[in-house]
Amino acid sequence: MKYLIIVAAVALSTPASAKDNITWTAGVTSDYVARGTSQTLNAPAWNLGVNYTNDGWYAGFWTSPVDFGEGTSQEIDFLGGYRTTL
Repeated sequence: MKYLIIVAAVALSTPASAKDNITWTAGVTSDYVARGTSQTLNAPAWNLGVNYTNDGWYAGFWTSPVDFGEGTSQEIDFLGGYRTTL
């Protein structure tokens, strides 16, 4: 849950012009399943993603809790790149 608070604080502190380039995704699921395997031992999970775009460049992250029974508790995926039309 601490990640959600950090992301919200960053979004609220951005200049107004940058807010137009920020998109959010959020969700709650009954189970986080990837490639047919539960990532949360069949428990509910929340997820949050934030992306920033500017002149074709983009960067962001996505996060969700996980439970593999070995002490890992959070998955954080970072992404970035350049998008253009061919």
